[in-house]
Amino acid sequence: MNEDDFDEERKGIPSDVLFQHLKDSVPKDEDLVFAHGDYCLPNIILQNGKINGFIDMGRAGISDRYQDLALAVRSITYNFGKEMLPYFFNEYGMQRYDKAKINFYQLMDEFFSGTQGLTPCPKNKVIRMLLIAYTIIVLYSL
Repeated sequence: MNEDDFDEERKGIPSDVLFQHLKDSVPKDEDLVFAHGDYCLPNIILQNGKINGFIDMGRAGISDRYQDLALAVRSITYNFGKEMLPYFFNEYGMQRYDKAKINFYQLMDEFFSGTQGLTPCPKNKVIRMLLIAYTIIVLYSL
C-alpha cells in the first residue's frame, strides 16, 4: 500500500490508523446489488447524453449499492464540485443518502488502489478478487 496515493483528505494519515477507522465504521446493514466496483466518470460511456455502456468492470460483482455510490460521489466531487451531488442523487432517485456509508466505501477503496497496477492476466485477477473478498469477510466479521 502506498500512503502517498491516498486521497487529499487522507494524505499524511498512517494506513494502520485508517484501517482501524475502517474496521470501526463497518455499516450495520447492506443493500446488495450488482455493482460496477469502480463507478467513476471515466468508466461510463455516454452517447447522446445517455449512459451507453461501462468499461473497467474488473471489480464488478455483488456489493452494497453504496460501493458504487461512494466512488461516483468522489468522482463527481473531484471533477465538478460537491454542488453537483444533489443533481446526481436526484437522478438516482435518492433524496437522502447515508454519508457514513459513502465515507466507509471511499475509505475502503483506498486499500485497493495499490492493486490497480497488476498485470492483466487471469491469475492476477483471481488473486485480486480473493484479496478483496478476504478483506470484506474480515471487515464484516469484526
